[in-house]
Amino acid sequence: MGHVRLKIDRWKPATASVLVFAIGKAFLPGSPAFATLVIWICSVVGAEIVHWLRIPRVVGMLGTGLLLANVPGGVVEAFPDKWGVQMRAAALATIFLRCGLELEFKTMSLYKWPALRLAFLPGVTEAIFDAGVATAVFHMPFPLALSLGFILKAVGPGLVVPAMFQLQKQGLGANKGIPSTVVIAASFDDIIAITGFSIFVNIAIATGENAAWQIASGPLQVLFGMGGGIIAGAVLGCTRIFDNKYKRLIGIYGAALLIMFFLEYFDMLSGGALGSLTVGLVTCYMWEHGKPGRLSQGPNNSYSADIERVAAVVWNWVMEPMLFATIGTSIVFAELPQGTIPKSLLVVCTGLVLRTIITYFIMGRRRYTWKEQLFYAVAWTPKATVQASLSAVPLSLINRTMVNDPNYEQWVQWGSDLLATGIFAIIICATLGTAMVFWLAPVLLEKSEDEAGLYRSSRSMSRALTKQQSLGTMMTQQQHPPGLGYGPEHLDPIAVLQDLRMADDHTKINEYFDAIEKLVTLVMEGHGQQAKDEGLCDAVMDLQEAISRDVGPRQLTARQMVDGLNYGGADAQTDFATIVYQLRQVCISWMLGFNIIRLPFRYRDLDEQYPKDYTVKCWDMSTEDKRRRLMAPGMWTEKQLPHNNAAIQRNSGYCNNYLPSSSTYARLMYTIQTIVSQGMYVMLDYQPMGTEPQAYNVKEFVCKWRSLVSRVKSLNNWEEDIKGRVFIDVMNEPDSMGIKWEPSSGHPGARELYLETLDALHSMVPEGLLYILEGTGQNNFGLNWGNGFITDTNVIRKYGISDANYFFRQLVSKPYVNKVVMSPHVYPPSVTKASFLGDSLWQQSSIAFGYLQTQGYCNNGKCTVFPVVIGETGSFLSDWSDKQWMADFADFINARGGARSYNSQSMAGWLWWCYNENSHDTGGIVWDNWKQLDWNKLGFMINSLGLTPWYKDEFVAAS
Repeated sequence: MGHVRLKIDRWKPATASVLVFAIGKAFLPGSPAFATLVIWICSVVGAEIVHWLRIPRVVGMLGTGLLLANVPGGVVEAFPDKWGVQMRAAALATIFLRCGLELEFKTMSLYKWPALRLAFLPGVTEAIFDAGVATAVFHMPFPLALSLGFILKAVGPGLVVPAMFQLQKQGLGANKGIPSTVVIAASFDDIIAITGFSIFVNIAIATGENAAWQIASGPLQVLFGMGGGIIAGAVLGCTRIFDNKYKRLIGIYGAALLIMFFLEYFDMLSGGALGSLTVGLVTCYMWEHGKPGRLSQGPNNSYSADIERVAAVVWNWVMEPMLFATIGTSIVFAELPQGTIPKSLLVVCTGLVLRTIITYFIMGRRRYTWKEQLFYAVAWTPKATVQASLSAVPLSLINRTMVNDPNYEQWVQWGSDLLATGIFAIIICATLGTAMVFWLAPVLLEKSEDEAGLYRSSRSMSRALTKQQSLGTMMTQQQHPPGLGYGPEHLDPIAVLQDLRMADDHTKINEYFDAIEKLVTLVMEGHGQQAKDEGLCDAVMDLQEAISRDVGPRQLTARQMVDGLNYGGADAQTDFATIVYQLRQVCISWMLGFNIIRLPFRYRDLDEQYPKDYTVKCWDMSTEDKRRRLMAPGMWTEKQLPHNNAAIQRNSGYCNNYLPSSSTYARLMYTIQTIVSQGMYVMLDYQPMGTEPQAYNVKEFVCKWRSLVSRVKSLNNWEEDIKGRVFIDVMNEPDSMGIKWEPSSGHPGARELYLETLDALHSMVPEGLLYILEGTGQNNFGLNWGNGFITDTNVIRKYGISDANYFFRQLVSKPYVNKVVMSPHVYPPSVTKASFLGDSLWQQSSIAFGYLQTQGYCNNGKCTVFPVVIGETGSFLSDWSDKQWMADFADFINARGGARSYNSQSMAGWLWWCYNENSHDTGGIVWDNWKQLDWNKLGFMINSLGLTPWYKDEFVAAS
């Protein structure tokens, strides 16, 4: 990384020369443009030097500005003060826009109470204390001192947030959400700081005829900023207008800067900062929830990642260097009165000590240990961004509004005192605070056993690391056996890669994501041969190996069978066998009514020798509490829970200690046996996800499946228990691999992969296996991910889609044809971005797959009917369009209402996506760290899809 930056630095003299010869005198020494260029170059170089010394980059930038302003020769005298104000305003807009893009409402709700305590009490206490000390030592008016106090109270998001991301990645404190809490609190803290500053600075500097307006402008600018941000966010949510990433980037960044500069023109800089934050927060909400209605293309979690990536580059290379360097150039030590520096240090240091003590005690509840309280106190000390942005504002206001005041010189002195105090706060707190965070975190925080499986505090962290989380289990129910269930979440691979790019500033990682993003794009567009010719596959694999060595693997790990096992709590919430028991549907002895669990896997994960240890402390939930947990709110029954005949003995006070640890294969076999022991079905679901070469080699593909099935067949209880209860999902969503029905782009067709695999497995196990097949290659008809069984030649020609006829003609002649289930994946608008509802949805579904179970596939006068099971469907059920779509699709599944004209027979079953709560586009049927059941979704399944929980036949409404 270092040599790349130095390489860029070598181009800077050449850049300056080009500017001089191209533009002329404007870039000669002594001109404002030349001074600006010098400040920027020196700031970037200074940042790299101190970064090499393991000191925060902002200290180098600030130090560079101080040096340039105080060396002989007047290097930066030509730099206009107004330019400095505008650059700091633009930087403030950028960092607060990023804060808005990073915040996530769901994570905020999880940690809101500790975050609010942390954001409000220590900082406000420090602000009042600092104001008292400043009044005493500088003899300034108390309102002006309060404005200084609120400047000093703000933590630096540019320092705190990256530090917490690093700790989260290492798993330090992640089990209690400590990094997440700090990140959320930092944004709230800055909002409080800016609001308090804007109010008191305008009260303090209110003079003359405009005094009333200046006083009122403090709270008004908060309202103006947030109001402008809400309006801009609502407009930017219209993604049918902002329909590509360039329009969205220009729109959101332009809105943030417009609000900032408009309000700054009227001396409302603080309102501009809050407006920028609100723009980011509201726009992300609109994008992710598909609002406002018809003007939106539908929910999308990837849009904010596109903006954040560009904003991060702008911040790191332009705004941050100019912000800290220009604030440094504002201080000329020779002009500071004697005593200013020690007084500033006194204010900063005493306030910091008080802040640390207050933070320690207000976080001292039963949730945290004394070490974690101490870490909070340390993590709440880094300061930089807000101080750099606001410290010069009072002096600027004084110079503009109080020139005719008889005490003007005294006010200028106080403004300079505020500026100097803010700068020394940066030097002390940025350096020592950040260093202490990294030094003490390993000592004070416990390392999570599974740092990748916990909540993240921001969008980029949350979505990026979702890819690392193992794909857990998922289950479904059906009204006519057998029912099916499913587990891995649906990810937009390019969006996830863009989010992951932001996780760290590693050049190697950026190269990796550039290569894999291009590879995924080419494969998904059917240009696999081009990717091969360009050597992209080899480049991705080489870079992936290098990154795994340097920063650890970034691929999802299917060796973890259930993601939520490591959270602890009651056995009903965290114990694998107990969770399976609660989900089952076995004859008349069922619980929630699901009857199958899907186990997604990759071979590279199964080949890893040792699986993760999920042993965790837990307690036994009482039978009565389990009854209440497994009943919808407002329901009651005297019926008792069915007995758990397959209960597993475990060590007292611990859960999951019985899971085999000798090998990942051993754990998979044990998992299969446990699920079957509860009378449920198991689905083995191969998920290559574009990462395993055997998916493109028929011989290797078949060989791998034979090897896995032979292990299952070798289990001791195969004949008496397991036989007939295992489904083979040959390949999950071939579309994601660029695989069509026929061979294309150097890849085998799904027809070859399917038929040769089923031929081989049927010869091994003539009885005892059932096969799940997913459609592919028909996206032009509006189908997504595993959908696409169209055989109507007129439709195929009209839309230019992949032809499944050859596959079906071969399949109907096979001896195992009656063991094959067709399984499309069908999702609502929030996931697919399509808007099919009612008749259009029913007609599309009938043409795509519904015909297979009604008229069947017909060839030479003979029709073969196939069972159809909806392999995946699911939603947050929070948007109107999704609720309507799900209701319409439920009608199609159950052949009722208007849908009966298109489908006269109920589907064989359906699968709800998913159990895991970490699915970014649907959520799960559990929430609150996987512990609570989502009865909104379960209620929909019960009322609309026919799910029948244990109490359903005799419940009454609770009084």
